[in-house]
Amino acid sequence: MNKEIVIENQKFIFGEDWTVIYYDEEKGFKKLKDTVDGTKDVDIIALDNQQRLFLMEITDLRGHGIQNREKIRTGEMVLEIAQKVRDTIPSLISANIHSPIIDKWKPFIKALINREEPIRVIFWLEEDRHIPPPQEKRRKNEKNIFMDNLKRKLKWLTSRVLVVDQGTYEKCIPEIQVYNISHDK
Repeated sequence: MNKEIVIENQKFIFGEDWTVIYYDEEKGFKKLKDTVDGTKDVDIIALDNQQRLFLMEITDLRGHGIQNREKIRTGEMVLEIAQKVRDTIPSLISANIHSPIIDKWKPFIKALINREEPIRVIFWLEEDRHIPPPQEKRRKNEKNIFMDNLKRKLKWLTSRVLVVDQGTYEKCIPEIQVYNISHDK
């Protein structure tokens, strides 16, 4: 059965071969977060059908791009993501220790320590698509710099770091589907 997760304005649908956890809803992580102030986490942890570990952070800047461009340019967002990835690792161990479901976290821990298969860190960044051509070129350059900086910050863990959006993810992680959703208020 497919696993659906809604984050911000997007619905992520993972195939039946995936094991997926929306981390904010996990009690094991909440226990750690309540104990250690400032602990952060990625949005999704997942294992694909080959038992490869994916740590995914989802950010949707559509409609808020101007306010957030400075966080991208200054590297503040890179630091936030790196901290979330860093904090997710001990929280995985904590969740394994404190979970009432004994075997739930074991595949994630096994993938975490598997030296044969690197961890994949995915930063899902949605931005406004319709921008003037001069800004588009600058944004693409900023995104490349952003990804290089993120890779540098996470090289202690993995070389598999990607920045994707709805237009680019299928080349990297084709086994999922992503749809925009609206939240009527």
